[in-house]
Amino acid sequence: MDSVETDTDASGGVTEVWYRYDKYSENHIHAFEYPVLKHTPKGVWRDNYGKKRFVLKDGLKRFALPTKKEALESYIRRKKKQIQLLNHQLETARLCLMIANSQYEEMERSSSSALTPQDGHQDTLSALRLPQTAWD
Repeated sequence: MDSVETDTDASGGVTEVWYRYDKYSENHIHAFEYPVLKHTPKGVWRDNYGKKRFVLKDGLKRFALPTKKEALESYIRRKKKQIQLLNHQLETARLCLMIANSQYEEMERSSSSALTPQDGHQDTLSALRLPQTAWD
């Protein structure tokens, strides 16, 4: 484990700082600093822009960590998990779209006479159908 990192406060005193990496702008990440207010046997109280927040010392998911290296490793794990979750959502959306298109085509085949523009109206279901995409 890396050594605890510290910073100097406005009065010149040394304070312990914990870190959390997060997106700062569209193409930048930043190590945000959170001064430690107090240690307990289970964790630390940190300053969150004027509010006290508790962070476990040994939790699997911690908001902030004692070193920039640990914070960056945590950020990488969070982004890998985010990609995994988004990939799952994308696959679910693709599957649902495939099912909806299949049901639509079946509906079109079974009731084509009811969907013809006999009274001058456009085929409503055809107007709602999504355009072909790269994964179709």
